[in-house]
Amino acid sequence: LLPIIIAPEFREQGGPVEQKVKTLYRRFAEAMETVIDAGGADGTFASHGPTREMAAVLVALSDGMLLEWVRRGEDLDGAAFVATARHFLLAAMKRPDA
Repeated sequence: LLPIIIAPEFREQGGPVEQKVKTLYRRFAEAMETVIDAGGADGTFASHGPTREMAAVLVALSDGMLLEWVRRGEDLDGAAFVATARHFLLAAMKRPDA
């Protein structure tokens, strides 16, 4: 959650905190790109656009889910929250015939 909070605060300052946050998010996005590419290569995922942009959507959804958990965590079943998100994501990404 900390990177979500501090990213806007340290944006365009060029200091070590900004660089750490950028590195963290770059690694996360690259990991998502790897998963997307592997799923596309083996036919599990349909292509819904460029890999980089698809990965950015996954990172944004992850950030949004963390923020929602902070806002409403006491009202949500964590396991059900994650399972529901996984269902939506995989349904949206998989090939229709897969």
